Amino acid sequence: METPQIHAGTPNVINKRESNCMKTVYYHPWWQWTGSDGKDENPLDNPLFMEDVFIPPTTYKEYMKKTDWWDGFEYSICPAVSQYATTTFVFYAQTALHFRLTENEEGRNRIELLFNTDDQNNVFGKTVMHDQVVNDKAVLQFLPRYLLWTPNKNVWLEMVPVAFPIIPGTFPLSKWPRSANMTTMSTRGQEVKINRGDPVFAIRFPDGSEKYKLKMKRPTEAERVEQEQTIMLKDYLPRLSWPIAINREEKKKCPFRKFW
Repeated sequence: METPQIHAGTPNVINKRESNCMKTVYYHPWWQWTGSDGKDENPLDNPLFMEDVFIPPTTYKEYMKKTDWWDGFEYSICPAVSQYATTTFVFYAQTALHFRLTENEEGRNRIELLFNTDDQNNVFGKTVMHDQVVNDKAVLQFLPRYLLWTPNKNVWLEMVPVAFPIIPGTFPLSKWPRSANMTTMSTRGQEVKINRGDPVFAIRFPDGSEKYKLKMKRPTEAERVEQEQTIMLKDYLPRLSWPIAINREEKKKCPFRKFW
């Protein structure tokens, strides 16, 4: 039998096979907390992350099914819609949030907590990091953070809104592993109420691969340190992260690793 020839311009079979395979992105929630003895505990072991407590992310398709906005609609069989809905993953609020951005008597901005109990207010106070206020508007960030990394190459991650506006973003996750978390855009005096289980943000993988799998996995110490480094570098050398992330070479994977 004559051996088939590969001519210039013919798609490389291996590359095509790689582009159509399942890609895996690992995640793990991270939330600082203090134990009953006042000692700081491991942020990976927050009580909210217990197996029967934690609300895991779902594909956008699964989210739409839960809200009865999928089955029976004509768009649900559209390949373009299905591609988006299965490569986009929705993250949910692990605790209730209820607050309003106000100004105190000294003219300083503050978060007015609107929970019914001091215990809830105390938990909320650990979830928010205060950012700058411009023209009576602020972008607030909330815990948990989600550590994100992947063994696959050519993986870009995009932050997209679900239920309310967020600050969007995209970066090469395979070269720059880092965490993501919920943000919300708030105007002074605006009351914001989010229930546990509400969708708060989504991540999307826009590289055109056929399938993605999001899997919870406890990171190694080295992986955890790398997450901290990539997210904190901006505090030491502002605006340096992006050129490094873009120009960094991806780590080579051993071709025999799957046989170990």
